Amino acid sequence: MRTALFAFSLLATACSYGNAPPIAFPRASHQGFRGASGPFGAQTIYSFQLNAKTKSAIFPSSTLFADTVGNLYGATSATAGFHGGAGTIFRLAGRSAQLLARFTGRGGAYPSGVVADAAGALYGSTREGGDVDCLPTLGCGAVFKLTLSGSSYVKAILYRFKGGSDGIDPSQLAIDARGTLYGVTAEGGNGSGCGGFGCGTVFRLARGRTRYRETVLYRFRGGSDGSRPLGGVVLDAHGNLFGVTANGGECDQSGSGCGTIYELASTGSNYVEKILYRFAGTADGDAAFPTSLTSPTPDGTLYGTSLSGGDDRCAGGCGTVFRWAPSRGGGGESVLLRFAPAPGNAPRQPSGLLLLASALYGTTAVGGEETSYFFPHGFGAIFAVDLATQTPRTIYEFEGPPGGAAPAGGLTLGIDRSLYGATASGGTGECIDFTGCGTVYRLSAPLL
Repeated sequence: MRTALFAFSLLATACSYGNAPPIAFPRASHQGFRGASGPFGAQTIYSFQLNAKTKSAIFPSSTLFADTVGNLYGATSATAGFHGGAGTIFRLAGRSAQLLARFTGRGGAYPSGVVADAAGALYGSTREGGDVDCLPTLGCGAVFKLTLSGSSYVKAILYRFKGGSDGIDPSQLAIDARGTLYGVTAEGGNGSGCGGFGCGTVFRLARGRTRYRETVLYRFRGGSDGSRPLGGVVLDAHGNLFGVTANGGECDQSGSGCGTIYELASTGSNYVEKILYRFAGTADGDAAFPTSLTSPTPDGTLYGTSLSGGDDRCAGGCGTVFRWAPSRGGGGESVLLRFAPAPGNAPRQPSGLLLLASALYGTTAVGGEETSYFFPHGFGAIFAVDLATQTPRTIYEFEGPPGGAAPAGGLTLGIDRSLYGATASGGTGECIDFTGCGTVYRLSAPLL
């Protein structure tokens, strides 16, 4: 259940195959890609270290959040030497890291990246933990808050998911100007569908007088309606919510589908769900298994990534970057980039996207020219898509330890106009046969 996100082989039966031409990247040098806008280069600014005595954070697992004074915040999936440790939240100020919270058991397990309110409090979710009677010993996930008190943060659990109609396995949160939190759960909701675990939910967590109140805004039904929402939701200026489901739709005969784009339109007191697009999979060179969306542009255009679909030389497809644009007839989807296979014909595993001016920026967890025994599909890469010309570029390829490897999440814009990200492996730390404990890096370049 919890490993479905990475089960690419299952997608081979969920989405049919075709012969759509791939869109390949120009090759990048190890010093970075030099295009019309100048050279790109990534610099490691922090390497996570394995230190059981201090219970250090290891293995970054999320897109970073940048505050207004230049600090970076992120999540890790593990804690060194901490029995039962299931991740941390950290802050990086310059080149100095501070561990803000550790997670295990009823306090949550495996946190997402964080968002912040106007007062500087941090919010996030955990995929597991919380109510450990829900899916015994695992828990169905929780939502937490970190409040600054002096020089440290105090963690509070705002909500523990109960499973069933309530939801299981929450992901990245979104926050509006009033501090209301929105998110999705990959499972739960309609308990009779999607293998008995439910097809997933969209939820809201609003601040009350004494506590936060959780409301399920929508329960997915599977089939053509969509199932297994991933990547959270994004909001427009009118309070409408948009997201993707990894499964559902109508692209195959097996019932799992290739995924959807959906909207929950606010009516003031309620939300009405509308499926904007059902992905067709590799049969039409289309995306499949979408996992992210950008916030809508002023004209309502959405951009996203899929872990499968596109080029069928990978099992189920190598992944895509896609666009959905509204129109008088309702809207249409187009694929901007079909990833060529990583070494070994592996899917590229693209991250979420960062939209800046007229370009999209993202990472792939694998790929690049260099490989090793522990990274047979490459150390990962950073790409950009120039929207004016729809030209994709590889702008950096990771080189592995002592540099970064396996980017974790996408990129974020810092106050210095550099792009920042994290890698799940690499660096100078000695974790798992010296493959590294992860890094934080800065990508310095004139932006497209």
